[in-house]
Amino acid sequence: MKYQKKIHYADIIAKLFIDKSSHLKDFQLPQVFIPMPMHTKRLRQRGFNQALELSRYFSTHYHLPLNYNSLIRSRYTELQAGMTAIARQKNVRQAFLVKKPILHEHIALIDDVMTTGSTVNEASKILKLNGVKQVDVWIMARPEFNKS
Repeated sequence: MKYQKKIHYADIIAKLFIDKSSHLKDFQLPQVFIPMPMHTKRLRQRGFNQALELSRYFSTHYHLPLNYNSLIRSRYTELQAGMTAIARQKNVRQAFLVKKPILHEHIALIDDVMTTGSTVNEASKILKLNGVKQVDVWIMARPEFNKS
């Protein structure tokens, strides 16, 4: 979806996620969906934010709001593919900012892939520092990662 610009796969991936999560015993819906933000430079390069496309589908399906302009990526970061876990943590440190107040206590942070968790951890930390009480992370895929 991301690298081959197959944006229409977002609906298929989101449907698969919904199907799998509907069977979870303790599944709880958030109050709002927040897609993992992209820096404007990367957005111009790629042409779309895959996390936003996934979030749009979830928002429509669950009839819940989508907030895509409060959490921003305030600093450009290098692509993380090929980086060690430590390098990934350094790469995303202080890369996020809450630009507009988030009026919900329970959010779902949406991203397509999580490898080490560095990006979602950094974003979640900023969200919690800005009043969000519960951050659920909805990830569509987890690749193997063996770098130290």
